[in-house]
Amino acid sequence: MTVINPQISVIIPVFNGAVFLAETLESIIQQDWCPLEILVIDDGSTDYTAAVAAKFSRQVRYVHQANQGAASARNYGIQLAQGGVLTFLDADDLWMPDKLARQMQMMQAEPTCEAVLGGVKNFISPELDERQRQILAKSAAQTGNLHIGSMLIRRDAFLRVGLFNTRWRHGEFIDWWARAMRVNLIYKILPEVVLLRRLHTSNMTRREKDGRKEYLPMLRELLAQRRATATQTKNSDTEEIYAKHHTDRASPCSIPERAECQGGISDLAVRHRPEPPAAQPICTVAHALSQSGSDGH
Repeated sequence: MTVINPQISVIIPVFNGAVFLAETLESIIQQDWCPLEILVIDDGSTDYTAAVAAKFSRQVRYVHQANQGAASARNYGIQLAQGGVLTFLDADDLWMPDKLARQMQMMQAEPTCEAVLGGVKNFISPELDERQRQILAKSAAQTGNLHIGSMLIRRDAFLRVGLFNTRWRHGEFIDWWARAMRVNLIYKILPEVVLLRRLHTSNMTRREKDGRKEYLPMLRELLAQRRATATQTKNSDTEEIYAKHHTDRASPCSIPERAECQGGISDLAVRHRPEPPAAQPICTVAHALSQSGSDGH
């Protein structure tokens, strides 16, 4: 394992996210770890995102691109990043002050560890009225740890998995995580909450509900890839994939779609090494995104 470059590159994709961007940047600047490289990738915003970023010009590098989606913006940020460690934050979410320090300490203590995740806590944005709060209450009660904003990863490990797939406008992290599991990414999960995930009326998949339609074709494709590449699975540890998505999600799949996914459950089983934490199925990410959205863009 290569020695870690102590600089962390933080990549924030944003599209018309000016209203929350300043608070997000403050949560990064106030981290207990330095040095930091902070990259704001503006994906064709038409609001005052550029003006907000300009107020942080001493700490933040702002780059604009034509609108191509969050996956493209993140990939552009990766190309520009100078740090040996990468991390991502949506432009409306917040980090706990010790997020980076805790994760770097774990990564440095365990040289084989390639990535560190942590707890995710949803919160309802304070400007919402009582009716809007009630609508989001169920999503706010959910927790997890498989979220792009909770991950810190070595640059070489990220590139071993590959860049985000720009075909997917909403579920690029589901696709990326599935690929990470196929190449046996070595990761740890902190029990502490590291990411505060904002729920608001403009969350990406709430604003673009049609984006949810991506999840089923994406999972079909992942199943097909798994079936095509699976070898020597007799001794593999398997888990049910996507069961929670079908039992808990707000808008269940149709019966034919449910049967298709259930038929491929074992094909999406995931593994990692060494001494892995409790298995984290891809469905956990899919369920969280389908409920509240990939919302920082």
